[in-house]
Amino acid sequence: MTQLQDASAAQAPKTATAQGHNPQAQDLICDPSEIFDLGKVHTALEDAITPDMAAKDIRAATVACLLEVRKTGFERIGAAIAETPLDSEKAVHSYTYLCDCVVRTVYEVAKHHIHPPLTRKESEQLSLIAVGGYGRG
Repeated sequence: MTQLQDASAAQAPKTATAQGHNPQAQDLICDPSEIFDLGKVHTALEDAITPDMAAKDIRAATVACLLEVRKTGFERIGAAIAETPLDSEKAVHSYTYLCDCVVRTVYEVAKHHIHPPLTRKESEQLSLIAVGGYGRG
């Protein structure tokens, strides 16, 4: 099975580059792995997705996994806000980081499992267009 790529290229604001996937903890309200543990998410998705799965089942497995991860991330950010309620910039960056990770993971699942490169025609290339609206400032 094709491994998912690093789905968190846009990890943390101000510190990530197109190639760098290491968010700086000082930009977030808590450790990045407490918000979105990329390794655990990829392992869970790779365990849930089999080569013979229909696209609708891949989507369902991905949504189920990411809903739980998103819930856990929101809970962890909320707990960190309760501990340091005046750290609003880090809180906003943390929510943005979580959303970026979820969006990129969905894209990677689509790219590698639902529309793998070997089955796409030239006119069927994938694109991810971000329109904002979740904490960019």
